[in-house]
Amino acid sequence: MSDSVFEGLPEPGANDLTVTARKRFSRTGLAFFVLSGLTLLLQLAAQLLISFAAPEFTQSQWYTWALTSLPMYIVSAPLCWLILKKLDAEPVARSAMGAKWFFTCVIICFGIMYALNLVGVGINSLIGALLGKENANPLQSVVGDSGIWPTFVFAVILAPIFEELFFRRLIIGRVIRYGERFAIIFSALFFALMHGNLYQFFYAFGLGIFFGYIYVSTGRLRYCVAMHMIVNFVGSFISTLLLRVTDIEQLPELSDASSMLSPEAASDFLLRNFDSLIGAAAMGVYALALIGLSIAGVALLIINRKRFVTKPGRLPLPPGRVFSTAYLNPGVLLFVLLCAALMAATVFAA
Repeated sequence: MSDSVFEGLPEPGANDLTVTARKRFSRTGLAFFVLSGLTLLLQLAAQLLISFAAPEFTQSQWYTWALTSLPMYIVSAPLCWLILKKLDAEPVARSAMGAKWFFTCVIICFGIMYALNLVGVGINSLIGALLGKENANPLQSVVGDSGIWPTFVFAVILAPIFEELFFRRLIIGRVIRYGERFAIIFSALFFALMHGNLYQFFYAFGLGIFFGYIYVSTGRLRYCVAMHMIVNFVGSFISTLLLRVTDIEQLPELSDASSMLSPEAASDFLLRNFDSLIGAAAMGVYALALIGLSIAGVALLIINRKRFVTKPGRLPLPPGRVFSTAYLNPGVLLFVLLCAALMAATVFAA
């Protein structure tokens, strides 16, 4: 019989491989569906309970971060881990990362983050224009309602540790057998979807890919955690600190008033508003530094692009069946649909 009859047919055992892999992906998706869905329910329940039992806490600078994070860390995350624990994980080969390459990667993180943040802002602005309204960035409301130290504890310390543990080590360790590149993209997509809004989706996906590469190339989670902490420190903590010493709404009034005063009155005006003006100057320096870091990060990413290589897995999925196996299964579909619904809710919310 001609060999051409068998062309295009899967290799022996390929069907068993896809069935097993599909179950693995579905269980992974189910774990993160539980993580996301249960967290949402607990947040709503906690919000109602606090509003009745301790309404004064809603005015605390810790309230927003505690409400959004603690239900996940205390209840949902352990359940997610128990579901994932049933899946065996493969170790990732370890290698050291030199200080020079580490700091180069940190700068690249800023290039990825702010370049893709422009994409998110642009798409949200376009959607807002089509809907005839302005879409608010959920992260800005969380940071804006919080104090400096809650932002430091939750955004700079806890979030990087939790997110890198779950989205890099736990996910990648369970799917890296199908290839490093696949595992990186799969985990990055989960990471981006979990943010639940279009503003953060694009840069979270880009950073997720980069952190995933760092993890599979070094096998050391601490590098990812450290980079994530630095990014959040600069992007969230410093900006929160500057906003606390700068009255953004007052700046145009300060500028207009000072231009109409006599030299003597202007001197007195500057002394009385010295803190606000210093804050405005610091905000300007901060913005310029971010622009510089972003441009340098994109340039370094292009220069070092040939370094970013990945290895094939020991159980590669059959060509043409990767997407259906990994994403078109009950668990992953549930997770994607839930996250998509949350994104839609942030877009259409008044």
